[in-house]
Amino acid sequence: IGLIKVISGPSAYSELQIFLAYFPVKVIVAVFVYALFFHWCHGLRHLFMDAGKTLHKHTMDRYALLEIAAAVLLTAGAVVFIWGG
Repeated sequence: IGLIKVISGPSAYSELQIFLAYFPVKVIVAVFVYALFFHWCHGLRHLFMDAGKTLHKHTMDRYALLEIAAAVLLTAGAVVFIWGG
């Protein structure tokens, strides 16, 4: 939808900017960005599992917490990058 607004002209793009400035929209975008980063981090965790690095429950629990923390930090960085704080 955003690309269609950009192609449609300056007035349509300004409408898109107004829509994206609403707080609930920002929250929804942030949740989708978190889901993307969580999925990416989980995929990396599975690569470590496939390599045989996380065969013990304690190690798997530690990597799960690291995965969540990394997804949160990446999301926070992306939100700051997108909206400038």
